[in-house]
Amino acid sequence: EIVSTISKHVTSDFIDLQYSDTAEDRRLIFQELGINIQHIESVDNFNDLDSFASLITVCDFVVTCSNSTAHLAGALGKETYLLVPFGRGRHWYWSHIDDDGRSLWYPSVRVIPQSTAGSWQEPLQELSNVLKARS
Repeated sequence: EIVSTISKHVTSDFIDLQYSDTAEDRRLIFQELGINIQHIESVDNFNDLDSFASLITVCDFVVTCSNSTAHLAGALGKETYLLVPFGRGRHWYWSHIDDDGRSLWYPSVRVIPQSTAGSWQEPLQELSNVLKARS
């Protein structure tokens, strides 16, 4: 029932899965890139895990960094692309991947790491290539 309710309210291509106040970030992304990221006000992404899980399930796929969204999406078996930083910021459990970059903990999660500290150009290009290939 929660999934069908959420589905009726989703009209954009992007859904905010972050669990903090993202209003300013979403405004800037729209202003600079023209991308509307929809925030579902009726879902508390931090305190209501059932609704948050339902929100994740209505997504075609998830793009995230290492946070609880990555773990929940992985536990749900949702196709997920996980951008992880080089070096210290990369948690040990995201280092365990197979030859295709799939997490050994969550096979539906593809880990896309930085190869150079501070540079997101290569991981974002890889993500772009993967997303173009899936359409």
